[in-house]
Amino acid sequence: MPYDSNGNYTLPTIYQAKPATTIRTEQHNTPFEDVQAALNQVLLRNGATPVTANWNMASNRIINLADGTTDTDAASVGQLKKYLPLSGGTLTGDTTISGLTSWSTTGNYSSFGLLLSGQNGNKVSLRQHELTNSYVDLAIEVDGYSGANGYFSFRNDGTFWSGSTQFADRTWANNTFQPKGNYQPAGNYQPAGNYQPAGDYATNTALTNGLATKQNAGDYATNTALNNGLSAKVDLSTYNSDFATSDVRVTNLPYNQREVSFNVQITSQGQYVPFPEAFSGVPVSIIVSDSGNGETTDAWPCCARQASWTAAGCNVYIGSGHVPRQVSIVAKGPR
Repeated sequence: MPYDSNGNYTLPTIYQAKPATTIRTEQHNTPFEDVQAALNQVLLRNGATPVTANWNMASNRIINLADGTTDTDAASVGQLKKYLPLSGGTLTGDTTISGLTSWSTTGNYSSFGLLLSGQNGNKVSLRQHELTNSYVDLAIEVDGYSGANGYFSFRNDGTFWSGSTQFADRTWANNTFQPKGNYQPAGNYQPAGNYQPAGDYATNTALTNGLATKQNAGDYATNTALNNGLSAKVDLSTYNSDFATSDVRVTNLPYNQREVSFNVQITSQGQYVPFPEAFSGVPVSIIVSDSGNGETTDAWPCCARQASWTAAGCNVYIGSGHVPRQVSIVAKGPR
């Protein structure tokens, strides 16, 4: 063999010519034939012959290597630095992902895009999608557990879609939203179906006209002023407790006073008449007046003798004992 296992070349032993010896044919031809075989195994610098076996570089570098251009070319380190490694990294320029994958509907196309895969087959994809001669959008598909998948897209006309349903547009996106922190607390929103019917809202003109005579800003009462002004007032429940009554003949008055007014038929002189509702003490006044017995002019003096006043009633007397007689009684006293 022209070379040993380490790649070293050694001439055949018969090559050597010695003085006073005849040069034989086998001594001359064999070494040159061996040299020919050895040179045929050399890699030429002009690349005229290919390598016939794998190279072992023994941890040495191939330097000054040009960038590869075909799939079977070697790649230089500088060339590899232009690409994002599978382990991740930072992109410093635009990245174009091209190529189309057709959907089931003719003219409905989606580009190959970015696919983020999670565990259990869940994934999120980001694609450029378009319907020929209609619209182009940025599509986001989120696939989750139990086949619960969501499809969202931003279209070139400024609309925002969830699947085939539009729920926002450019006008909506340009509106002024409620400042952070001023939203209605959860659970306090108006129940579905109770919203104001479309067309019933006040116009700006109506609002402006309606506000023309309203209180000026800054003239409103402060919370402190309101609290001070209401400190001696009673609330509605206290008011109802103090003045409510189920008998129209009884009127509850402030300062724990009560008034009763009613009609009664007196059939005997000095008849005892109970009040519709008893006082808590002796009344401070009782007025008895003749209601008449159908006459328009005949009226007799009548009274409730003060000595007979009690919290529950009084005795009524008619002048000259003209009984029976209809009388009206008004009494006031403590509740």
